[in-house]
Amino acid sequence: NHLQKIDTALSDLSFQISYAADSGKASQPNIPFVIISLFVAIGIFIGLKKLYKYDPRAMNYQFAYDNLGGWMMLPILGLFFTPFRTLYQIYDGEYFNYIN
Repeated sequence: NHLQKIDTALSDLSFQISYAADSGKASQPNIPFVIISLFVAIGIFIGLKKLYKYDPRAMNYQFAYDNLGGWMMLPILGLFFTPFRTLYQIYDGEYFNYIN
């Protein structure tokens, strides 16, 4: 008896969620949603227009980077040693021995 009630509830559940009575007239738009969407669209348009016209003033740089040092050495070393490490891993891992 209990299992039948559960089956009935589960079978009626999908109809209860998706069923809407046909009133015979066309649905009306959601006015608050339309107003909020209009304000958001206007705000996006104004923001994109300001962003398009934005032209920041260039800074006067009084120094130049003539040498490499500090933290820039780590990416340079990584870029330099990566091909050698990759070739070593291919050679040491017997990559080409599995072609048979």
